[in-house]
Amino acid sequence: MGLGFANSAMEGRLLIDHVNTLLSGGAAVSALRLHQGLLDANIGSRLWHARCETMVEAVSGTYPAPWPFPASSEGARFMRSAQCLTRRIFLRCTRSYFRRGKRKRSGGFLGFRQAVQTPFDSRVFEGDIVHFHWVGKLIDFPSFFKTMPLDRPLVWSLHDMHPMTGGCSHAFDCDGFTRSCGDCPILSRPGTRDLSFQELQIKRVALGDRPVFLIAPSHWMASMAMKSSLFDGRSVEVIRNPINTSVFHPENKLRARQELGLPETGFCLLFAAESLESKEKGINEYLAVLSRLSKFHPVFGLTFGRGEIVQAVDGVRIRNLGFLTAPSQLRLAYSAADVFVMPSHAETISQTAAEALACSTPVVAFEVGGVPELVRDGETGFLAKYLDVEQMAEKIRWLFDYPKERLAMADRGLALIRREFGGKHQIGKYIDFYRRVIEACSPVRSS
Repeated sequence: MGLGFANSAMEGRLLIDHVNTLLSGGAAVSALRLHQGLLDANIGSRLWHARCETMVEAVSGTYPAPWPFPASSEGARFMRSAQCLTRRIFLRCTRSYFRRGKRKRSGGFLGFRQAVQTPFDSRVFEGDIVHFHWVGKLIDFPSFFKTMPLDRPLVWSLHDMHPMTGGCSHAFDCDGFTRSCGDCPILSRPGTRDLSFQELQIKRVALGDRPVFLIAPSHWMASMAMKSSLFDGRSVEVIRNPINTSVFHPENKLRARQELGLPETGFCLLFAAESLESKEKGINEYLAVLSRLSKFHPVFGLTFGRGEIVQAVDGVRIRNLGFLTAPSQLRLAYSAADVFVMPSHAETISQTAAEALACSTPVVAFEVGGVPELVRDGETGFLAKYLDVEQMAEKIRWLFDYPKERLAMADRGLALIRREFGGKHQIGKYIDFYRRVIEACSPVRSS
């Protein structure tokens, strides 16, 4: 399945095979921007994704993952289908058993085991490096790594904690991932060898002693990786997610509101998420903040993302722009707002907050994960204690009362993005990292 890059290494041109399950969401946005940035820098790049995913707008160099490979005969196809069905039933029964009953805390559990085997094929993955992003529900670890040559470098971007846990995207106050998981608080039937233990063990056995080169978009995520039992002893490089500041930049606020059909006056609080219905992204806290502020100031809400807001706030108008993908529309939404509100319960660093700052909109967020590296309290926005809605509302109220200080924060936020997240600078860091990875693996390739 050659795609014209077979001689890239011979020509001295890098080729990177990115793998990301989805084509939407924070990890997908980061992967696509990196992919496009590499192409713009004349670096070979392809992005593989789940077959069921479709692009809103076509992006060159993106392909559906090649599994399952075509069988050579009708009998082989029948055997593969039968094995797949058997594994699917087994996995469904296993997951159902561990999820039935009451859980210690809420949260989603995402396993890595797949019903379809996903072997590595050098005729497909011709690149110098395989770069994993978020690969949940796409890669079957045992079959992939059993067939992947040891001399093919693996780079893994840690967009959340899923790669290093037995099934959760964020561990919160659970430290099971620093050992071997087990006794998982988000499983209904936890135990020392429960589903979280089994999933993490599968990853551990599959990776073995294979060299894995880790990238984290925040120092906080890097520290989590270094604490994890799976990645113990492996170094982590911190490289920010690239933001194209020629695309994300401030627009005139009044003109942005006019183009979006928003009130020209009033204090606008923006909230955004892949899914507006996701409780973990803080939609309930956002609505509570709106309700508190409406008692003192003329405020209105602005949101974008999938889904609908089913809960109304008395006396407060909320405009939902729907799911936005066009940078021009995103830029208008960020620029129209006075404050970007991010009451997320867990974040690696937040793509949307970075975009808001790039459009000169200060951010008020809960102090979680790597957010303080972006939202610097009193400098580019404000931080509130985790789930403290009253404190978050007070911080936003201060921004309303002191407009000059708010504008100064906006200027500092824009400067931070240009300095630490600028697209070309970050793409250069990735290219340098790739070359160092290949150099580090060269003794394996020559042996």
